[in-house]
Amino acid sequence: MDDESTAYSLPKGVETILVTADDEALRTLLRIALERCGYAVLEAAGGAAALRLAELHGELIALVVSDLEMARMGGLRLAQRMAAAGLGVKLLLLSGRDCDPALFDAGVAFLRKPFRPSALAAKVRQLLDSAADPLDARPPRPVRLVAAKR
Repeated sequence: MDDESTAYSLPKGVETILVTADDEALRTLLRIALERCGYAVLEAAGGAAALRLAELHGELIALVVSDLEMARMGGLRLAQRMAAAGLGVKLLLLSGRDCDPALFDAGVAFLRKPFRPSALAAKVRQLLDSAADPLDARPPRPVRLVAAKR
């Protein structure tokens, strides 16, 4: 992780972010990096736990940061389930593999692992700031995925 002095120059925020990964070390890294930027962080050990937390705290959650590949329910399936439940939350997917961002609809972004905490902070802030026009009081539309052509 970047040294302490770098934390002061990272993009800051006060929003609540739900972090989900089945790898405890990754969850811990994400939580620490995001908390150092001022965010409130909820943690889930997998997609099903993240969905339960999103259903309980949906109004508070501004962004979900999820590992793309997890046992039982990966990040894409989580996004589909959240959309089906009417939870219009932005999503940042993480993976060590290349991923075509064109496969995702608006509100879904991708960050390749490994990444520096500064890259995570910048991507999170970019997503949070990319909200609809502030004069538009409607809730954000649910995340939906565009099916890849085979």
